[in-house]
Amino acid sequence: MAENKSNTLPRTGVRPASAGGAYGSRPGAYGPGPSSTVGGYRRPGQQSRSVPPKSEKELRKLNRARKRERDYFFVMRKPICFLIFLFSLVLIGVCDIGFLPDTLPIPAQVAQYTAFMVKPDYTPLDQRKAYEDAANEEAAANAAEGEKPEAITYTTKDVYVSFTDIFYSATGKAGFLAAPESVLPEVELYNDILQRATDYATDSTDMMTTLAPTILTYAPLATLVLFNFAVITLILGFFGMFGKRIFRYMLIGLLVLIGAVGAFGTGLSSLGAYVVTAEVQESPDDEEAAQGEDQTDAPAEAVVLSTIDFAQAMTFIQGAFAAIPDTQEQVKADAPVIVAGYGFLIAAGSALLILILSLFARKKIPYAVFDR
Repeated sequence: MAENKSNTLPRTGVRPASAGGAYGSRPGAYGPGPSSTVGGYRRPGQQSRSVPPKSEKELRKLNRARKRERDYFFVMRKPICFLIFLFSLVLIGVCDIGFLPDTLPIPAQVAQYTAFMVKPDYTPLDQRKAYEDAANEEAAANAAEGEKPEAITYTTKDVYVSFTDIFYSATGKAGFLAAPESVLPEVELYNDILQRATDYATDSTDMMTTLAPTILTYAPLATLVLFNFAVITLILGFFGMFGKRIFRYMLIGLLVLIGAVGAFGTGLSSLGAYVVTAEVQESPDDEEAAQGEDQTDAPAEAVVLSTIDFAQAMTFIQGAFAAIPDTQEQVKADAPVIVAGYGFLIAAGSALLILILSLFARKKIPYAVFDR
């Protein structure tokens, strides 16, 4: 009876080693046991388990996972990040230097090189020289005996409209932030431009003419876009130089460039506002123009002038580099009243360079470099 109990199998279903040879030598007789695999490999002659075919959805998911398995990684190019940081700093300075208080010792040339647009003074050099000579002679005649008067120079009548002046124009009309007295002439000039564009577009059906007042009204948004995204690229450029994180600048650079394009549309609308209103004022009266003409002739079609004329784009940009005429004969009758300022050219160039540099800010390095 004891022998029978000693040969009885345990309830686990696994044959003990004393009951018949090696442990687990009869796979399948008493359950799979540990004889199914050894070290993760199937034994010779063992049948593999059937795997159901994958569905199309599973195959697509598997292919996407394989594509995401990249054999490379990215690092930031430190010199490119430094240039992005530098151009962002320049862009912020050009857009917001007008907010600095007047008590700071800022040179007068700063307004010239940070202006968004300019209403130039076309007084020729010979007239300026004649004015200076006459003023100095009068000052010398009125001076006391033995006293040497200060030299009087011609004060240019150029009006430099900065990005902040456009912002003050909008806030002044809204009634929550008035412009300082030092920039009132520039703000009044921009208000006059906006009024001209609005009056001309009242009865016009031209799309570009009706669009110009809207662009001039919301021009401060272009300034805000330039400033805000320039601050973002400034921060990302700084951390790209010293940090280990990987940043993507392309979208931010594209938004900065969009702000610069909006500023260009503002300048083109400002030039067109003066061009179209000057044409309207100088156009002859219809009755005078009709004198001496044959009444049987068909009436000529009226020429519709657009406030936004892309043919004036190069005139607006090249006007920033126009030299002062020497004599009155050299003054062009069709000289542009509004031209681009150096500040606009610097801001637009910085925005374009930020976008270009953002394409090369990251460097792709394969993992194979660690196998060498």
